[in-house]
Amino acid sequence: MSISKFHALMLAILVPGLSASVNMQAAQANPTSNGNTDIFILETDQATYDLRRAPVISNFDWFNDGDKIGLTNGLTEADLDYLELIDFDQDGAKDDTVIKLKSTQEILGVVLDADDFVLEGEFFPVIADRQPLVCLRKANVAVCETAANQ
Repeated sequence: MSISKFHALMLAILVPGLSASVNMQAAQANPTSNGNTDIFILETDQATYDLRRAPVISNFDWFNDGDKIGLTNGLTEADLDYLELIDFDQDGAKDDTVIKLKSTQEILGVVLDADDFVLEGEFFPVIADRQPLVCLRKANVAVCETAANQ
């Protein structure tokens, strides 16, 4: 399972409140981007102990594109453990990083062809000021179940 690229247009369409925060922070964090910056979002509620179920970032390019990784639910880089290198893509090199929560060692994701040096400083917290589309009221749904009202 690969994480798809979250370009500004897709973010604006799918998660309007998130897009403004992501675009502004990405621009501030990397003012010299070549315009191909991708923002990959790792969601804490998708964390797993099963490596096979973890999201995989296959084209992270911090050097040329200024790609960044967004973290949900108030996580910061200090909350992560990303020192474990594995050969996830089975190319014969242990050059794929497993990103885990320090507190539980649950896996947030795997980044192919990137080590801790590449990832250091490339994380930022994502703050959404609106509910995701899945929680927006629909004509046939009486109550929207969110974390706040469950």
